[in-house]
Amino acid sequence: MNPCKCGYFGHPTKACTCSTESRIKYMSRISGPLLDRIDLQVEMRTMTYKEISERKPGEPSAVIRARVNRARDFSRRRFEKYGFNISCNAQMTPAMIRVCCELDEEAEALFKEAFDKLSLSPRAHDRILRVARTIADLNERENIQSSDIAETLALRNLDKSYFNPARM
Repeated sequence: MNPCKCGYFGHPTKACTCSTESRIKYMSRISGPLLDRIDLQVEMRTMTYKEISERKPGEPSAVIRARVNRARDFSRRRFEKYGFNISCNAQMTPAMIRVCCELDEEAEALFKEAFDKLSLSPRAHDRILRVARTIADLNERENIQSSDIAETLALRNLDKSYFNPARM
């Protein structure tokens, strides 16, 4: 979605024509509970013509697919170990999250600080743990580390930027 009605709030070269009140009203159309249900909230920056037209190849799909399949196998083995009949982290219930999402001490401290500072909801808590579990699975780690929590929090940045009235 756009950051405001005109679409240019935060744009590096075009000025936003919306008033502060208009931006706040526009962004308030998305409620906190709805935003809580969106696991990945990433701000996409504007690309230049040069960046768009470059012919640099990206990472091949086959390489990405292999990495995802390894992570899914890793998580499947964990689910089988605990007797859970699910196939991916998104299907974990809150009770399963408590079992499958062990945080190391540093990760626990970081998550607690973020939870308190960002006034996260219980729903956001569980969604963050699911995504952090996926990041740990991609790295084939049993426990969630602070880097997994930090990366997950970075992927939930809209509530800290566009949905923050102080930034408007």
